[in-house]
Amino acid sequence: IIKVNDESVQEIVKRIEKYIPSSNKNRTKFFTQQLLLRDYKDSVKVSYVREGEKHIKKVRLYSSKEFGFEIPPPLTEKYTILEDNIGYINMSNIKIKEVDKMMDNLINCKAIVFDGRYRPNGIYRRISHHIKPQRSEFVKIIIPDVSYPGRYIWKDTKDLEVGGNNNDYYKGKVILLVDGQTQSHAEYSTMALQTAPNSITIGTQTSGADGNLSSFEFLGGYATSMSGTGIFYPDGTETQRMGIKIDFKVVPTLEGIIQNEDEILKAGIDEAKK
Repeated sequence: IIKVNDESVQEIVKRIEKYIPSSNKNRTKFFTQQLLLRDYKDSVKVSYVREGEKHIKKVRLYSSKEFGFEIPPPLTEKYTILEDNIGYINMSNIKIKEVDKMMDNLINCKAIVFDGRYRPNGIYRRISHHIKPQRSEFVKIIIPDVSYPGRYIWKDTKDLEVGGNNNDYYKGKVILLVDGQTQSHAEYSTMALQTAPNSITIGTQTSGADGNLSSFEFLGGYATSMSGTGIFYPDGTETQRMGIKIDFKVVPTLEGIIQNEDEILKAGIDEAKK
């Protein structure tokens, strides 16, 4: 898409990005692309290029309830074994009670790809028991000192450590996939899984918006929310705004999108094959 109602995509992004609530530029891009075709009118005029040819089309608009669209995961299985004995886990589809059986089925894979680009279901603790030999910390947290506005104190995170004594832990490669949709609990979960001895994180900058959510209201009935705690790695590295640590950066290309290729998943599989 190059224009919407005779306004270029670049002009639209520049006009609306200051109104987008996001922690970094990568997340801003994700939200602005969702807004390009939104309007209060019944339709919009769209100029686009397909296979090198320019087209102009009038496109009808629908409410979100009418449309009912959800972004599908790259693979719909909860988990599967791909070619070359590589395990794949869709983190958003697995429940805690399913983790033990899943890991037993994947224990002999030479690598396991954990797709963290969709919100998980609180499974990081259970998974950590299977991919780590011992218990360890993965996060440090600051909380506001309500007795002294503006001051923050370090929270005791001993009870937040993950893993346990397990000599039979999974010893293959742990490949973690992330992108701009990896946000909040997904970022927190990835941080925990990064403590596995053989973990490698691949993808683009994450949302940088983890931490407990604090909501409040303004006069007039308006409401908003923001992160209520500060989230850091054990070494003090900040995650909010920055996103989580990435070992290999992979940015999807226009050509890959045209070919309907999941380049981040491909990079993860390529790394698993090494």
